Amino acid sequence: MIAAALGLCWLLPCTWTDARTGRLPHPLTLTGLALALILRLTLTACDPVHAWLPLAQAALVGGGALWLHHGTDRRGRARLGGGDVPLLTGLALLCPALLAAGVLVALPWLAVARLRRGPGRATPLAPPLCGGWLIGTGIMRALQQTVHPSLPDLLC
Repeated sequence: MIAAALGLCWLLPCTWTDARTGRLPHPLTLTGLALALILRLTLTACDPVHAWLPLAQAALVGGGALWLHHGTDRRGRARLGGGDVPLLTGLALLCPALLAAGVLVALPWLAVARLRRGPGRATPLAPPLCGGWLIGTGIMRALQQTVHPSLPDLLC
């Protein structure tokens, strides 16, 4: 649950900044990405057998996000903002399961927001990711208490 708490501490200022300005500045996202990488490499050194899977998942998420950032839609606009790439990669380094929960919440949110805002305006990604991260953390905590005490350690 340390990774979930660290992810939330990083997501809150990203959410606030993205909601207010519609942008995620690189000093905020790259600092969080660097700290997430340091944490993941430290955990990998402590437990080399089980800790490589999140590194591989983060590499896939980062590559996919980078592809979406450089890809364009029919109007020639980027599909994903530049600050979203290190945010998604860092969250995948911290806890891939909670990132999946965030994406599951973000997709319908983004679809509805795009319909409401119209096709010409960007939709912030960090607020629905933060909501999904919180929902996923609550679900994992409930599962830990009722089903299996080591479940969150297996997921994050």
